[in-house]
Amino acid sequence: MKNNRTHRHVAYAVVALSCLPAMQARAQSSVTLYGIIEDGLVYTNNQKGGAALQATTGATNTSRFGLRGTEDLGGGYRTVFTLESGFDASTGKLGQGGLMFGRTASVGLASPYGTVTAGRQYEPLSQYVGTLSSALQWAGWTGAHPGDVDNMQSTIRFNHSVQYASPARNGFSFKAMFAPGGAAGSFARERALSVGAGWQSRLGGVSAGYLNMRDPSVSAYGGTLLPGEAGYTSPVTSPIYSGYASARTLQIIAVGANARFSQVRVNAIYTNTRYQDVLTTASTPFRGGTAQFNTGELNGSYQLTANLLTGVAFIYTKAEDARYMQWNLGADYALSKRTDIGLVGVWQRATGTDSTGKAAVAHIASLTASSNSNQVAVRLNLRHRF
Repeated sequence: MKNNRTHRHVAYAVVALSCLPAMQARAQSSVTLYGIIEDGLVYTNNQKGGAALQATTGATNTSRFGLRGTEDLGGGYRTVFTLESGFDASTGKLGQGGLMFGRTASVGLASPYGTVTAGRQYEPLSQYVGTLSSALQWAGWTGAHPGDVDNMQSTIRFNHSVQYASPARNGFSFKAMFAPGGAAGSFARERALSVGAGWQSRLGGVSAGYLNMRDPSVSAYGGTLLPGEAGYTSPVTSPIYSGYASARTLQIIAVGANARFSQVRVNAIYTNTRYQDVLTTASTPFRGGTAQFNTGELNGSYQLTANLLTGVAFIYTKAEDARYMQWNLGADYALSKRTDIGLVGVWQRATGTDSTGKAAVAHIASLTASSNSNQVAVRLNLRHRF
């Protein structure tokens, strides 16, 4: 009887040991499914001259699902990939013009010396400085800078891009991205270059970024024709900057700083956006040359309780011939670690002459423009992360 037990124990041990290589192989590779689903309502006092109450989806974080994977190659090297798709939670439609993985699609190699990835990717300026904006922290799309002309909301992504991300050393890190554009016979056409860097400590930090892209009508705003080609119209609908989309070059410089004091966080951002060599067309009547935007944001948040976060932000944008002033006020209540309810109010006021040569009107991001210089929006949303 004792010998039979011994034989059984040896057999179990052999089976267990034979499974170890397979178990180790599985442990060396992993794929994670993740995502966000968000939906809600927004009230606006003036859209094309009338008040509106409408459904809004992805107003804080665009609804999305993605796959993130890694494989251990040994010696500190790993293969990494990310596939992420945006969608409209109200209708189920794909976002980003119907692209299957329109948010990002990249593959690369990670090592102790940094990570190199290639594919459709975000650019470093928004990754370092944009994360300090109230829009990406608690205010969402409606709280973005007027027109999001400085890409602080990370709306611009680049195909065919190659990016290097350094490892963090004593709180310092940087990224650099290059996208050749892919236009046959022209190295410069539609190409983009972006760099970003930051230093963070327990009490706060600083960050900066630079983005330069050619032919933004196509490379940034999704148009299919270049300015000057037959049938060209501005691919931008916002009057804040639609008249400048025919620029040959778009350049953005951004700097930011943040500080933490117990339950309080304070962030400051300054950006300079330059539309260079603007071509005058039927839909872009700007006189030509360079048009620029200078934007500053100061925002703060307070963790009132373990479940309740409150925030306030002031944004001022000086455009070429217009001025935009905006206040964001919000609160976010966590029902659990993955589910929260957000309430955000935004007021924007415009003065001067907009990019189309008309009297400037308020235009809160993600909404239809007001018929006058003021616009107020109040948004209530439910968000779940998985």
